[in-house]
Amino acid sequence: MTDTKTEKLLPYFVYTLFDPKDFKPFYVGMGQNTRDLDHKAGENDPKEKKIKKIKSKGQKELRIIIGRY
Repeated sequence: MTDTKTEKLLPYFVYTLFDPKDFKPFYVGMGQNTRDLDHKAGENDPKEKKIKKIKSKGQKELRIIIGRY
């Protein structure tokens, strides 16, 4: 028997960005929609510097949603 009920995701979430080299978290944020994908690799703050450093090595930071509210 197939369950036809679909559970709607809650709109707000908390997420963590991890360094793929050592899997250590370097940023925790909250948002909605695609906020966790909106970070840019730049030089304005430590988080952006870290993303730029990771991308310069041909890698991508890991993103994990840790809760929805």
